[in-house]
Amino acid sequence: MKHLIIILIISALAIQSAVGETVPKASLWDVTVTPFKWGLQSELRGTVNAYRETLKGTGLELGYNRIIAAEKTRMQQMLNSRGYYHAVIQEKQPQGSLKPTYDITLGRRYLISEISVVGNFQPFNDKWQLLSVGDELNAVSVLQQQAALQKLVKRSFCYYQVAVGHRVVLNEKEFTAEVFFTTKVSDPEAFSTVSFVGGEGIDQEFLTRSSGIRAGQCFKQQSVDQSVIALFDSGLFSQVKPTVTQQSNGVAVEYALVQRKPRTLRTSVGYRSDDGFGVTGLWQHRNVFGAGQGLSFDAVIQSNRQLAGVTTTIPSFFDFRNKFSWRNEVEQLVEEDVKSLRYSSTATLKRKASLVDTFEYGIGYSELTEQADTDRLFRQVRFPASYHYDDVVNPFAPTTGKRWNVSLEPVLEITDNYAAFLKTGVGGQIFYSATPRLVLAHRLRWDALWTGGVLDTQFADIPFTERLTAGGGSSLRGYQYQSITAIGSDYGGKHRWTSNNELRLNLTESWGLVGFYDLARVANELETPIDENLFQSYGVGVRYLTRFAPIRFDIAFPANPRPSDSPFLVYVSLGQAF
Repeated sequence: MKHLIIILIISALAIQSAVGETVPKASLWDVTVTPFKWGLQSELRGTVNAYRETLKGTGLELGYNRIIAAEKTRMQQMLNSRGYYHAVIQEKQPQGSLKPTYDITLGRRYLISEISVVGNFQPFNDKWQLLSVGDELNAVSVLQQQAALQKLVKRSFCYYQVAVGHRVVLNEKEFTAEVFFTTKVSDPEAFSTVSFVGGEGIDQEFLTRSSGIRAGQCFKQQSVDQSVIALFDSGLFSQVKPTVTQQSNGVAVEYALVQRKPRTLRTSVGYRSDDGFGVTGLWQHRNVFGAGQGLSFDAVIQSNRQLAGVTTTIPSFFDFRNKFSWRNEVEQLVEEDVKSLRYSSTATLKRKASLVDTFEYGIGYSELTEQADTDRLFRQVRFPASYHYDDVVNPFAPTTGKRWNVSLEPVLEITDNYAAFLKTGVGGQIFYSATPRLVLAHRLRWDALWTGGVLDTQFADIPFTERLTAGGGSSLRGYQYQSITAIGSDYGGKHRWTSNNELRLNLTESWGLVGFYDLARVANELETPIDENLFQSYGVGVRYLTRFAPIRFDIAFPANPRPSDSPFLVYVSLGQAF
């Protein structure tokens, strides 16, 4: 009899030990919530599965009851964070199964009855407030509100030390909560000294100007963050690491710099079915005279396009947010019926107003010779201006964020055959990470040429190379480069709309797949029906993901091919399509 009891006890312990290793993931309805809330139910199921994965990774063998207790504790903690402090969790073990199920009755949710700030800093307005009295209590929302308050304190004042916290007081009788945000700040400080380590061979006054920080300037952490970006934007450094210390006379900042090689030689090869192989080359010197002045020579050789250019840049041009550039280039284009040769010289001032906002202003001169039915000579003065918004973290392989821009460029003809026109453009890009491996990317753009009216110009007076077309790897894949023009026009049009949509899937650390769908249309009138002259294409691509940028291989098919269109076109280049 004793032996039988011992055997039963050992068997029970063995079964309980086995439970910890064999409990599978909770399925969709293993955790149910009353009243039903889909999002909350999914979060609870995720909490259970996260615990089971953690337990599996540790190799611990726990008994069934201990697993149930641990999972209930974690679910209750999550429910508390959502304001359900009186939720009731009941577990069940279906007959013949080692996997438990949970039925959860949420009960009444706590509401916020008061929001206040206590401490030696009080907000000067209510623009920081995200929460309102009467909102449902949610720990995530409270933490977001705390972060918004901390951001306000750091950006508005000169405090070196900022501590922002919160505490919540529950009223169980009324099912309400008072939320108190606590603040503790030090006396205001100013920057005292700015120094650099690793900047040998670079003018120290240039480095100080590039940082944008001056002695006596109000201390803000945001200023330090912007200075790091400004130093990176100079193109001289591969690493910038600031160290901030509080001293008796203010706040000192020391930057540890790692310089890039001053010279770069780079070449690349691409291929497109419509115009064959293309070669690009670049030689660049980043620090010609010791103060970040750059000089670069670049060239492009393709079957229908040849270009050679030289660019001079001066970073921190009178202000750390400014960059001046002067570009000169010669370009030859050979189309089916048009051959052109252009020389252009453009000076541009680029101003980075914030971490995400950039303005550009310029003035340029171009001289263009076109050979078509008749030869034409254009001498033009141009005034380009644009605004760019960009919060994308990785510009070469974006996963989240958005970009949008607007551009305006008056063009004046200074020869006897006066022809003035206006170029405008509006566009945006959105990147959304659906999963850690899947990214949805979308680009939409409208470009326009404006003539007539006070400009007193006809469309026929516009150079062929200025007119708007579609087709090719940068606008509408699957159609020959610049082969789409407005109906009734001998070449190009006055309005162009393009839309590019991609699903980007990373299979491994080195390989990815892309599916895409493109649209484009070109018209001479803004009121043209949207489905008139609308071209579409679709295709797939492979990405080889390098440390710098992905190598792109796309095959595109025209959805509504014309007799002159190929069944498909192939594109090989460096970087994403957008």
